[in-house]
Amino acid sequence: MMMEQCLQLMESTHSRLFSFMIEGLAPKDAMQYLDLMIRYGDGARVSLLLQSLLAIKNKSSAIF
Repeated sequence: MMMEQCLQLMESTHSRLFSFMIEGLAPKDAMQYLDLMIRYGDGARVSLLLQSLLAIKNKSSAIF
């Protein structure tokens, strides 16, 4: 319940900065953060956030 509330707050306040935050973490920390989201978050919400990460990754890969 608490994790879900944290995810809701993060999404409502700064979801557009999610990829920036994840990219700024060490790889191990980013994976731990994503693991917590997947375990305790709402499946639909987590899916949207992960899709946004993939879209940004694919967009940046196309540039190079």
